Amino acid sequence: MIRFFVVACISLVLHATAARAETNPALIAECFDAEPRYYMEGIKVKGLGIELLQYISSKASRKITYRDEITPLTRAENNLLAGDIDIILGIGKTPARAQNYVIGESLFEQSTMAVVRKNDTTTFKTLKDFVDLGDRGVVLGVRSASVTTALKSVPGLVVDDAANNIEQALEKLVAERGRVAIYNNVNTPFIMKKPQFAGQLKVADLDFSLASSLVVTPQYIMFSKKVSPETVAEINGIIAKGKENGDIGKILAKYDIK
Repeated sequence: MIRFFVVACISLVLHATAARAETNPALIAECFDAEPRYYMEGIKVKGLGIELLQYISSKASRKITYRDEITPLTRAENNLLAGDIDIILGIGKTPARAQNYVIGESLFEQSTMAVVRKNDTTTFKTLKDFVDLGDRGVVLGVRSASVTTALKSVPGLVVDDAANNIEQALEKLVAERGRVAIYNNVNTPFIMKKPQFAGQLKVADLDFSLASSLVVTPQYIMFSKKVSPETVAEINGIIAKGKENGDIGKILAKYDIK
């Protein structure tokens, strides 16, 4: 009798656990190509985005999973639009993204920065300087990035957004296939430290007021429209509380983000 009771209890626990797993399936996030948000260390993905995902997952009723691989941002966004994944974390708002996804809580803010070749003796002050240069003032951006979207809205500015990440854009800059690379102050300094760029690049102090959205760009968590409003609200609440109590600030500080 006792043995039957124990077996029955175990069966009930297992059934309840399975039921919870079925009603609260894990959310799927995707790691996109943007160091230091995500980068490979051996066979594991590391970075700011991973630490933030793990923090949110530890407090949410639905856990967050991800594959240990890096995906181009364009593909990650297509997957989010199709509902094949549930979350992208750490990208800026654009009109297309506002239409395609559910924009969640902002996680941090980043500023725009410009990089030119160290041997370029021209002093650039505003984006208009590059507009005036025409095809000799090609701006190198990153495909799908909110910064690049804002740049492409500037009349007369020639923008090459073929690069999948800022490392590719800087490689094109070094190869003199553009006059300036413009991206953000989180990813760009991290990549500029790589050996292949040593002594070849410098930061240009540009006035970005010609495109006001470039001055400061909040970075958000974004959800597939297939994610329930209740889950979106819960995760937004976790992020808001984490910013308020300093938990998220501690994670950002590891990557020199204020």
